[in-house]
This record gives sequence, structure tokens and C-alpha cells, in this order.
Amino acid sequence: MRYFILLLITINASFSQNYFDDIEDSFEDFAELSREQIYTHINKSTFVTGESIWFKTYVVLRDDMSMSNKTSNIYCSLYDSDDKIVKKKMLLAYGGVANGEFDIDSTLRSGEYALKCYTNWSKNFANEYVHYEAKLKLINPDDKVYDKPIDSNANIDVQLLAEGGHFLENTLNTVGIIAKDSLGKSVKNLRVKIFENQQLLKELQLNQLGIGVFNINPKPDAKYTASYYYYNTKFELPFPKTETNGVILQLKDLGDSVDVKVKTNSVSLNSLINQRFKLTIHNSVDITGYTFTFQNNLTQSFKIKAEDLYPGVNIFTLFDALGKPIAERIFFNYQGINLIKTKTVSYQKVNDSISIQLGLDSALNYKNQSLSASVLPSLTKSYNHNNNIVSSFLLTPYLKTPIENVNYFFKDISIKKQIELNEVLLTQGWSRYDWNTIINDQPEPIFDFEYGINYRISSNSKSQDDYIIYPNYNSKTELITISPNGFINKLGFFPFDDDKLRIGVIKKNGKVTQSNLVINFEQNEVPDFKTNYKELSINIGKQFTNQVDSMPSLSNLEKIQELEEVRLYKTKTYTRIEKLQNKRIGKIYDFDEKMKQQYRTFAQFISSHGYSVNTTKSEDADQSGGRSSLAKDLSLFKIETYSVATINGTREPRIFLNDVYLSDYNILNNFSMENVDYVEINKSGVGEGIRAAAGVIRIYTDPQKGKSITPTISFTEYNIPLSFTSPKTYYSPKYGSTQSQFYKEFGAVDWKPNLKLENGVINFKVNDIDGPIKIYLEGLINDNGLVSEIITID
Repeated sequence: MRYFILLLITINASFSQNYFDDIEDSFEDFAELSREQIYTHINKSTFVTGESIWFKTYVVLRDDMSMSNKTSNIYCSLYDSDDKIVKKKMLLAYGGVANGEFDIDSTLRSGEYALKCYTNWSKNFANEYVHYEAKLKLINPDDKVYDKPIDSNANIDVQLLAEGGHFLENTLNTVGIIAKDSLGKSVKNLRVKIFENQQLLKELQLNQLGIGVFNINPKPDAKYTASYYYYNTKFELPFPKTETNGVILQLKDLGDSVDVKVKTNSVSLNSLINQRFKLTIHNSVDITGYTFTFQNNLTQSFKIKAEDLYPGVNIFTLFDALGKPIAERIFFNYQGINLIKTKTVSYQKVNDSISIQLGLDSALNYKNQSLSASVLPSLTKSYNHNNNIVSSFLLTPYLKTPIENVNYFFKDISIKKQIELNEVLLTQGWSRYDWNTIINDQPEPIFDFEYGINYRISSNSKSQDDYIIYPNYNSKTELITISPNGFINKLGFFPFDDDKLRIGVIKKNGKVTQSNLVINFEQNEVPDFKTNYKELSINIGKQFTNQVDSMPSLSNLEKIQELEEVRLYKTKTYTRIEKLQNKRIGKIYDFDEKMKQQYRTFAQFISSHGYSVNTTKSEDADQSGGRSSLAKDLSLFKIETYSVATINGTREPRIFLNDVYLSDYNILNNFSMENVDYVEINKSGVGEGIRAAAGVIRIYTDPQKGKSITPTISFTEYNIPLSFTSPKTYYSPKYGSTQSQFYKEFGAVDWKPNLKLENGVINFKVNDIDGPIKIYLEGLINDNGLVSEIITID
């Protein structure tokens, strides 16, 4: 908890404990549950049928901004304009990050969609904004919905809002004006006149954010109004209700400190003298407070150094003597925010690609990092996200209503932008963190952190039986014993895509056969996520709609491969093995007579090529529950890498025999190489999907040298209702031309979800489009270091 140095004009050292102690105690109970805050970097905001929505989700613990390791299951759902899910998936997060995509097929009509990313833990905080939500535009060329320009109409919403929520007579008040059009966008440069008893008092022009701020001292019995002209029509709007008695809360940014004033008028002072008030400051995680009493003066002043405030949002709340919140003001403190910027940008053409180097501070320790970049043509109109990683983590979660173009306040930060942001926050009024909820409706941990899939194995057998659970990606071979009509609960299972749960029963003769079990999975489907949060719409305007008719059809896009360097070769005759090697990623080993004499068994061969081979009794294998003596006597043939490659520490490679996946490696125990034609070893697993993190081994026998070997099925496959979706490798749609106006404004160049910072430099390549590009870089470094930049390369 932070403690502030408060310079108070008048201080009464003795103050009451009644009510006030409960405020901080209630807040600490409210904040006890750690919040996971989510941001999702999406490669664009406007998409056309045939493209894909590519995204990367970041999950941090709000307490310390560290990447969350508590949750592995991230749910991502695409909602249509009727708030119905049209696409959904579950992603596996490693160290708080996960990659995903949604294909935009012809079944999706033109319109506005919302991408929501959340966890099971997120559902504990229904009244808060801990998930991520972004509005997207989808364009189906077969629709004609967007043939008409999307323009605002003559109806605008202009409001006058008193700072702190009260407008007190005979006191100098600060009032904010905010103007938005029918699309929720700022009305820039609107001129507003302020009248007192129909006499012009002042006139001001709203800034480019549709915001204006002025001071006014309302007189008793005077009538205050405001008016403006829009589309040659005059509009009038009332002032906030003038209060005769009470107090107001005001903040002023002094740069290195904040001046806080609690003010009253002479009519109220007599009733307020010696009355106790409490001022609290919190950021949803920590809170500090100060109790004071009104002396014989109209203003109580506090001066707080910026370095003593919380970095980011500070919510100032004023409580009366009964502990009732009576005024609130949101303030954003830029000091202490760790924004990491690129220092150098260099690039060079390499054949059909551009090699890019982004230099950061090489003196910093970049042990924990995760970065992503969307690369688009520099003239793009398809990247209009309202939030970046900075605003998503540090500002938006605290607001009742989202701020338009909030990214503006975190790009090229200046004193002007700091003042502008706090003027915008003046018009926000009360924060999202309602004190009635904090005190009376604290969240309960009904929904757990999820780490993989949980399931129960139930047996209807009247005898105690032993079973073997075969390995999947991220899981090892396990031996279990289930008592008569008993069950075992399994936690932390990580199946992908169309994986099956494979379980065999061990008979008394030691053989493994198919099992007959009942499997109940805790997670059966991607849950829906309802919230009262409403993200701002995206207005792409006339620029896009004028191009729809001439837009190339992308509904039958072909996935194109990475650009390759073209070389000329002399004609050469290749051997069969050389031809195989040219088509394969892994290394091919031809089992000629010399190899067969050197390696009699598969175990001898594979142990000489980077893998550990051993045969263990079941008592040495991973297990859950009790085991009978029969299970203890079962031998398991194990092949493993020497390094951990998956989330559960699995080292077992995927092995195929004649292109049939082996769930049971016991068939390879004492497996003779006499009839083997060749073996392919792909230690990296490149090209084999996410399940191949520990590598892939493929064994092919020669059908001319013996009967073809087909593995016997010694297990039962059980369907898994909900699995993780494997992340795909980015592919660029085949646009008609990279020089067309459509491509320059709405095409995509590349998507880099897993950039790495090495020795202070980010190195990556993108396709060369013969034109300038923009790089939208987002990410986390060293937990609380935030990266959010737009970099242009001509």
C-alpha cells in the first residue's frame, strides 16, 4: 500500500473511526481476488470474405502486471450484431499468451461483429471489464449492405457535466462539455455559448476530441443555459442542477503533482465545521485514505506528488461522515508507466522479402517477453482499433463508457495529451467501480482458474482393473487402477483439435485390450460470455463503400506458401533416397545392408540418434490412484527426447509406422530393422503441427521384404467434446494486385505473432509489396514493460 505526503491547510489530528475503517476494509476484501486483465492484438479491424482474423491474446495479473500462469484456457468467440456466437474456439496459453485465428467464410454476412476473449476466471467479475472486446467490420462482396455511405445525421449528443458530480452555487465550479454524433464519434470544433439569465457569459470551441472545459460561479436564483448550432439548426441544453448546500471535489494537474480541492460555500460551511470527511484513492488493487474535518474556511487543499500516486488510473472518492460516497474524480498519472520504445529502425531488401531490425535498449534484461506485429500497407484504412495494449491494461477497465480513439493518448505522449486525457476523464464522472458493489456485492470465486481439461474416468466393472492411458501431446503414458464400480478424476489434460482419449485395459495375461469406461468431461463447450460493456463501433465511411463493386472476390482464396528464392540448377539424376529427402523436412536414413548390420533393433538405432530409450516397470511410470500387482509387472517401452518440449513436460515424440500413428510404443520393443526400408527423423517437428513439439519419427517397412506391419488396436478411443485449437501459420491472401487502391487501403502484408527480442534487437522478414508499410507493434517485456508503436517503413 502506498502512503501519500499530503499537505493540508487545516488538519484535525483526531478523527472518528466509525464508518471510515469499514471503507478500506471492504475495499481490501473486494480486491482480494486477483484480476486477470486481457488484451488481444488483432491484425486488422476490417475484413473481407476469404481473409482471416489473426490475433494474439495477452493475459496479465492486474496486481503486478505479470504474465498470468494461472490460466491456460482462453476462450475466443466471434459475435454477430445480434450478440450471437457465430464462431468460437479454445486456445492454449503458454505463459499468459496464445495465438489464434478465425476464417471469414461466405456464410458470414456483411456487418459489425465483436471479438471477445475471456477466461473461466473472468466470469467471476460480471460487473467489471477484465475480458477483451473489439468491434470488427466484415465485408461480404455478395452483399450490397455497404453500397451506401455511412454518415452521421444531424442528431448529436451534447452534455454539460460538473466535475465530481456536483454543481454548487456561490462556488467556482469546473464544468466539462462533451459532444458526440449519432455514431458515437466526437464532434470537433463545435462552438458552444454559455448564458446567465439569457445574457451571454462566455463562448468556447470544443477541441478535436469534442471536449471543452470552463469555470463558472453560479449565482443563487440565476438560470444557466447553453446553446450551439449544428447543421444550421440551433439547439439548447440545460445546465446541471444547481445545489444550494454541499461540497465539490476538484483536481488540477500540476505536472509533478496534483492539487486536490474539496470546496463548499458560505451557506454550507456552518453545518460542515468539525464534520469529518474521508478522501480515498484507489486503482482497483490498492487503496489509501485520509480523514479530515472542515475548519472555518471554504476550501480544503491537498497536494500530492505524482510519484506518490499509482501509475495509471487513480480514482479519488470523497465520503461524508456516514461513509457515503458523495463525489468522485478519475485521474490518470503518466508517471511510473513503463513504456518501452524502439530506438533504431533499419531494413534491407533480401530477394522478394524485406529484412527488418527494430532496436530497443540493449542494456535492459529481456528475460520475459512476448511481442506481436501486424504489417499493413502504409495507406491502410483497415486498422482502427480503439484500444492498444497500454489503454487495455491501464485505462479502459476503469471506465463506465469507452473513450473514442483512446490510443491517441499513448502515442507520442506530450503535456498537451496528458491535459487532454484528464479533461476527458473529468466528463466520465463516476468510475466503473461502484462503491455499493465494493461494499455490498463483492465477487466470489465461483469460477476457477482453468489449467487444461479435467475429466472423470468411471468403471462399471465389478472387479478392480488396471488401465493404461496412452500419451497425447502434452501428456505422458499413465497407468491407473480403478476399484470396483469406482472412478478417478484426472486434471490438466491438453488435447488438440480432433485428439482422442485412448485407454486400454490390462488383462491378467499382461496383454492390453480395448476398455469399456464412462468418461465425463468437465469442459464440454466454449461458454458464452455476457457483459454490460459496449465497445465503440468502427466507422469505415465512404472510402470503402465506393470500392465494393470493383473489389476482387476473395471467397476462394488459395493459401500461398512463403516466397522462395529462385535458383537455376544443372540437370542431375537423383537417387530414390535423395528424392525423398528433397520432399521431406526431417532427415532420411536409408536402411541398406550396412545399416541393418549396425542397428539390429529400432531401440539401438534411435538411441544413437538423440533419443533416450528404456523399458520400465509400471511402478516407475506416471500413475494416479492405486495399482494392482498386475499393473506393477507391466513393462513400458519409452522413447523420449532429452529436453522438455511441452507444457506438461512431455518428452515423447510422435511416432508413425507406415504412416499409422502409434499410441502404444510397446510394439517397438525389440522391433527388428530387418524389413525396414527407411526412417525419417524430424527432431524439430517443423511442418507437423503443434503436437510435434517433441519431434516426429516415421518408420517405413519394405513390403517386398515381408508382410506389411499394421499396429494392432489395444485401446478404446473416447471422443473429447472440447479441445484446444492448434494455432495456424499465417498465410497471406492472394490479392489481385499489391498496387491496387483496394489493397493499399484494406490489404494485409504479414502477421508476426511470436516476435523475439535478442540482444536488444527484433529481427523478422516480411513480403516485399513494392511500397511503404506500417508495423503495428504490441507486446510485454519484463512483465510491466509495455510496447505499443506504429512504425512506418518507406
